[in-house]
Parts: sequence; structure tokens; C-alpha cells
Amino acid sequence: MSKKKKSLASTVTGVILGLIVVGAVLLSFIDNSGAQHRVCTVVSAELKSNSSGGSRGPVPTTSVLVETEECGNLSVSKMNTPAGMNEAGLAEFLAANVGKKFEFQVGGVSLGNDTYSSEGITSTTPVE
Repeated sequence: MSKKKKSLASTVTGVILGLIVVGAVLLSFIDNSGAQHRVCTVVSAELKSNSSGGSRGPVPTTSVLVETEECGNLSVSKMNTPAGMNEAGLAEFLAANVGKKFEFQVGGVSLGNDTYSSEGITSTTPVE
């Protein structure tokens, strides 16, 4: 490979890596833009299993669909919950505490169908 081809390959690789980094930063900003802590009354909660397409076939993912009075429908998929609780534990906990208020971290991104992204509850202690 000539020096010119190596230089072109290095430039193309650098541009691609730069675009990936910029894309990741922008996605992080978009995902967190408008995120806020809101107090919401739990109406229902259930664990949802989904499969999204990957290059090697479907990739199973789980999320908790939480219906609330004040905040609408929340989809908790990025866990940021107390005591290392996973999705199944969060769904069980919230279903056992229907009618109680909790502080949720609600994202500013709508996932469609009036559902918003959420990173979970800030505490297992209900808000008065």
C-alpha cells in the first residue's frame, strides 16, 4: 500500500470515528434533554419483554411500563433505581404500591403512544 493510500485510509477512519463520537454525544444530550424529577401516582406497572433486531438476530430486552396519573405512561428501561433493583423487581414493587406517589426521573423524549422514557424511581419511599 502506498503512502498516499495509507494516508487516505487513516483520514477516512478518523472521520468515521469522529462521526461516531459526535453521534454518541448528541444522542446522550437528546436522551437527557428535558429530563426532570416528577412526582407521579402509580396506576399500574407491568414488566414488558421486547425483542429488537440485531445483526445476529433478535436481542431480548425488558422494560417496565408504568401508568401514572400525573406523568402519563412511562417506560423504564435504563435502570437508575435504589438498592440495585432490576426491572422485574421494580415492576413487582410498583404493582404492590398502586395509588402511592413516587418521584420518577422522566425523560424529555416521547417514545410514541403517549409514553415517555424514564430511568426509574429515586427512592422506594413514597412521597407524601
